[in-house]
Amino acid sequence: MQAMQKSCEGKVDATVVRMAGLRERKKAQTRLRISDIATGLFLERGFDAVTVAEIARAAEVSVKTVFNYFGAKEDLLFDREPEWLAALDAFADLRSPGRGLVRVLRDDIAIRWPSIPLGEWARLDDRAVRNRRHFLAMIDAHPGLVSRRLQMAERQREHLTAVVMLDFDDPRSPEAITAAALVTGAYEAVGKELARSVLEGDPASTIVARVTAVGERAFDLLEQVYAGTPLVEGPRA
Repeated sequence: MQAMQKSCEGKVDATVVRMAGLRERKKAQTRLRISDIATGLFLERGFDAVTVAEIARAAEVSVKTVFNYFGAKEDLLFDREPEWLAALDAFADLRSPGRGLVRVLRDDIAIRWPSIPLGEWARLDDRAVRNRRHFLAMIDAHPGLVSRRLQMAERQREHLTAVVMLDFDDPRSPEAITAAALVTGAYEAVGKELARSVLEGDPASTIVARVTAVGERAFDLLEQVYAGTPLVEGPRA
């Protein structure tokens, strides 16, 4: 009887887990759909010209539902910030003996740049570049969105700095502070070069070559500076 009860409880638990997973997937899909619709409207008409009520109607949800998923109108445009921050935090767990943060970041840049919702560089074709150019130009033309982007950049810097500090006993030491500035600066250089190249109208192949070259050179220099340290060689086993 007890065995049967445990078996039933196990099935119930598994069903609950599956249902919870399904709900989370549906919520994620709804959030992405609302954001995609909002972004499309913003690009078509301008950020200030589109209201949250219009976005809700286009997405066939209520205004309340929109704000259940997004705390502010700007969040509809910068909806991938949580994923981007999570990607930065995950670098901590990718470190291993022989593969420190500098090498982890170099490998990451070689195949992708997380801030573009495309994943791998191979998916950055000319059509995607045109869309990205339109997106960046819209932000640059709006002081409020520029301010929000700067706030996001600071949060990203803080998250990556926290990972750098894992390799230092004293995070307030000059060595740790300098290392954090150099590593985050090198990683940010890739994003800045991406934005500059996109806005200048370069074709996708040129952008990828230029941006990855910036990343490779930046991390070549970091490997030279921090050779033999945990930043390059990883945590001790």
